[in-house]
Formats: sequence, C-alpha cells, structure tokens
Amino acid sequence: MARKTQTQETAVRTRRAIVQLLKQEGRLDAETLATHLGLTAMAVRQHLYALQDEQLVTYQEESRPMGRPAKLWQLTAAADRFFPDGYAELTLSLLNSVKQAFGEAGLDRLLEVRSQQQLESYNQQMKGKRSLKRCLS
Repeated sequence: MARKTQTQETAVRTRRAIVQLLKQEGRLDAETLATHLGLTAMAVRQHLYALQDEQLVTYQEESRPMGRPAKLWQLTAAADRFFPDGYAELTLSLLNSVKQAFGEAGLDRLLEVRSQQQLESYNQQMKGKRSLKRCLS
C-alpha cells in the first residue's frame, strides 16, 4: 500500500512539473519536456495523456521536415486554476496607495472619473441597440 501511495505522489509531482514547465515555456513536445525533467519521452507522454484526460493539456501537431508531425503540448484554460492571478490584490493595493497619496477626496475623484469612462464605453456599445424595455414590450 505504501509503495502505491509513493508512486501516486511521484506521478502528481511529475504532472505538476509538466504543468509548470508548459506555463513557463509555452508549447513543448514530449522530448523537450523529458529532457527538462530527466525522464524518458515515453514516461512524459504517459503523464501528458493523463493530464489530457483531466482536460489540463491539449496539443497541436506541427509538421517536421522528416518523420511524423510533432505534438506540441500546451495548457488549456482549465489549468489556469493552478496559477492564481493577483489582479484583485493589485487593485486593492493601488486604491490604498491612491488614498494614502491623495486622500479620500483623491480616491473619490479617481473612482468618479473611472465610472464616467466606463459609462461612456457602455453607451458606445449600446448605440443603435433597442432598450430592454422596448425589447420586452
């Protein structure tokens, strides 16, 4: 039982490493991944197919001068969950910095200007469109 758990843990670590490499490097073939990881290309392919079953990776075939086309593996949107973005934290930090530098009135002015810009953008997008009220009548 302990051997199986250790094997599963190794597989998870290897798959995480593959996902990390694809995030950092972009599209890669199994041979390149194998070189980075110190594994055989066949071992990497097995992990890639498992990740594909989980819908975390996909591939595109690319023609090569000789032989079969290469499968270039890349992450899917589903893999984004492993790489959280920091947009919310950055936004809060910037708002706090504006408040600290320019005071409450400066923050209010910034939000007022941004709201006006967004309203203008929405109005541009809605030009020539029927209102919801007219659509429902």
